[in-house]
Amino acid sequence: MHFNYAAENLAYSTEADDLHPSLMHSPGHRANILDPKSNAVGIGVINVGGKYFATEDFAAVTEESSVAESEKRFAAAFNKLRAQRKMSAVPVEADKNIADTMCQLAANDKLVAASIPKAVEGHGSRCLHRQPA
Repeated sequence: MHFNYAAENLAYSTEADDLHPSLMHSPGHRANILDPKSNAVGIGVINVGGKYFATEDFAAVTEESSVAESEKRFAAAFNKLRAQRKMSAVPVEADKNIADTMCQLAANDKLVAASIPKAVEGHGSRCLHRQPA
């Protein structure tokens, strides 16, 4: 499951029936419960030592999509912003080498801009090279 927004409420009470009203009377908790950005919720309640503990997790779940579909949606959104600013559209091309490098950098939790390959034109063919570190 993928999501692009999340919020959480935590509460406890000696009476289970007091949990929801208490959350609804707290401005921050109420805002999370009623937030229209959320389209999914998970709720858990447990009784420990005579106290009820509750969690509510809210999220905006997004659709699963392929890399190619995600790239198309990104390109469309990017060019829509350009159009709103009276700028011409630009072609957005997926590059497997750049994507593979970005995935490796993400896996290592290190974004080093100099290690991202740059597309360059050379001798009539397209090739990639890495920036010197």
